[in-house]
Amino acid sequence: MIAYVKDMGELTFKEDEFNEIDGLVLSQLVYVEFEKFIKDLEFDSITIKDIKQNKDFVKFCERTYNVASNKKLLTEFIKAKRYKDVKIKWIKSETNEEDMKQFAAMTFDFDDFVFIAYRGTDLDFVGWKEDLYLALEDEIPAQKDAVAYLEEVSKNTNLPIYIGGHSKGGNLSVYSAMKVSSEIKDRIIKVYNYDGPGFKTNIYETQEYKDIENKVFKVLPYDAVVGILLHHVPANAIVKSKNISVFQHDPFNWSLDTDYRLKLAKKGSKTSLIIDKTVKDLVALYDKEEAGKIIDLLYVAMKYENHIDLTSAVANPYRYVMGIIRYYNKLNKEDKEFLTKTFREASKIWHRHFLDHLTIKKTNITARDIRLKSNRLYIRKIMNKDLDDYYEYAKTEGLGEMAGWNHHTSIDETRNIIKKLIKQNTTLAIIYQENNKMIGTISLVNKQVGKLKETELVFDLSKDYWGQGIMSETIEKICQHLFKKTDVNVISASCFVENTQSQRVLEKCGFVYELQEEVAVAVGKKISSKFTLKRK
Repeated sequence: MIAYVKDMGELTFKEDEFNEIDGLVLSQLVYVEFEKFIKDLEFDSITIKDIKQNKDFVKFCERTYNVASNKKLLTEFIKAKRYKDVKIKWIKSETNEEDMKQFAAMTFDFDDFVFIAYRGTDLDFVGWKEDLYLALEDEIPAQKDAVAYLEEVSKNTNLPIYIGGHSKGGNLSVYSAMKVSSEIKDRIIKVYNYDGPGFKTNIYETQEYKDIENKVFKVLPYDAVVGILLHHVPANAIVKSKNISVFQHDPFNWSLDTDYRLKLAKKGSKTSLIIDKTVKDLVALYDKEEAGKIIDLLYVAMKYENHIDLTSAVANPYRYVMGIIRYYNKLNKEDKEFLTKTFREASKIWHRHFLDHLTIKKTNITARDIRLKSNRLYIRKIMNKDLDDYYEYAKTEGLGEMAGWNHHTSIDETRNIIKKLIKQNTTLAIIYQENNKMIGTISLVNKQVGKLKETELVFDLSKDYWGQGIMSETIEKICQHLFKKTDVNVISASCFVENTQSQRVLEKCGFVYELQEEVAVAVGKKISSKFTLKRK
């Protein structure tokens, strides 16, 4: 990120338009406490000239997580031609322990557009407590303030709006964008969410979110932890990192390619997926009152012996940890047993999901004995007599490519493929009852995942029958059969990230997003999203 500002800083936005790295730079600079630079937080603004004239400007980076890197970034930022005309406006910062709120935002005005940046969790422990309540509350105080801030900025400027933030700032960016009026939404160009946590409920099916869905650009590191918490959607980009585990949350560790764009990983890590499943299962164990008790106990532990933020913890970690141990030892019996049980349950859940990911062994599943009937369909094994119907829709350009295979160019090609599918004995034909035509296929592949049995669905459908609920009807019937007649634990299905139609079908059938990965298929390398449906 620092190299980007230093090496690309001579290019104006007319020469190289605003992009996700610029958004990342500004989403990182919002951590710098510019609010200490000016007296009137509501009306004054800061120019690059103002910053340069203050010889001690780097002191405003002192209360950031990575002080040295933030100082370097700010130093290069004020030297770059690319950002020379920016004005930092409408700086708002408030930390209130009584209201359990930590909120900060500022607007970068570039004359042609503005970028609203929301600060993530800073060093104050109250912000960490507020973050934990994301799992319990439909709206936390910082989210409410973020909406009000966006509304206020939109009144003060008529310029196009970019929004972005890192960590909690990413969550606030998405939340504020989806909660404002349609008039403001129309002015929003892009919403950048850099490894921000998800939401208590699945907001992604609401009309509020769908209004901005195509404007959201979500970035996760390879070993994502924060960005996969709670309800979340697949990332638009998974970036490689120069560090490991939770340290990848720091954008200074994210890698850029030779073109100074995000260096993408093929897929997220297994560790990230295990953490995602562990947190979801752990949250499900406790009701709101119990979860609130856990958060309150942990918050008091973090503040024990007059610690107010992470500064003292970083300065003397041994002393800080010993203080937490002393706090635990002084707890009453009930609270001590409650916390001990919580940590024990978390360990068990982690261990179970870890073992589930140790081995994946594929086996074949037979399609010969499966014959199902729904309201409009027959579902049975594919046969040679399906040749003409299969070729009729499989030759359509673009259809096969959406599923990873090239469209058929001759009926002989289709004939050979049917022979192969019959031999594999995993593919079912979807027959439309009204005209007795084969209009699609659905294949079933078994996977042994640890002790869990998983069946993967692979499907396609003639374009003539899109938008009629045919595939939803097929998948629901197949899933009912598998859960009733077999001992499968999980049913999964994958589709390319750009295939939003299939994503909506899976979500309609109750499938939940699990992970993203790069896959090599006939049409090249693609990023695929995996969805799962678990036995209840």
